[in-house]
Amino acid sequence: MPGSPFELVFQEMPVFVYQDAEHCPHCSRVSDPATARAPADMPSPTFDISVSYDGAMIATDAFRDLCESIPGAVFTPLLDAPGCWRFDVDRIVRIDPYDSYVNIGTTCEGCGEPRYLIRAGPLHLHPHETLQPGFSRTEAGFGDTADFGSAQPIRLRPHVLVNRDTGRMLKQSGLLGVHLIAQPEHER
Repeated sequence: MPGSPFELVFQEMPVFVYQDAEHCPHCSRVSDPATARAPADMPSPTFDISVSYDGAMIATDAFRDLCESIPGAVFTPLLDAPGCWRFDVDRIVRIDPYDSYVNIGTTCEGCGEPRYLIRAGPLHLHPHETLQPGFSRTEAGFGDTADFGSAQPIRLRPHVLVNRDTGRMLKQSGLLGVHLIAQPEHER
């Protein structure tokens, strides 16, 4: 794998988009794929790519226009928000939970999924994973279902990775909100 992968990190957008999504009544976790709907009072995006409080990655037309042909990128219209798209990634990579210092929470009695996954260290790919050109995402979603209480649906969000060339293109794009953090290569 030439060069380090880059993690795409997001600014928060002060909005909840999974209000009407089906979710576990015990822990509030939203199942994938969830329907995302913009609330009536949603502000105009400040950044071309951001993340809602409840875990939806939100892209503007400008981000979609630049990235829709990049492998791994999936865009779905954000209902009731013209010019905004829910951004997802359909290519999955495994990470090494030990080397990435992943802390896994207790299992929910309703859905059987962990109540939280938190990463404390750099993101290391599993030793047998290779990052492909374009966008990839971690197999697990990270966050804490208790952040807003069991009444607020929340989606634990996977980390988005890009290869060096895609990262360079994103940095040079001039889009607002594109922040990349270099991740170490896994020692093999």
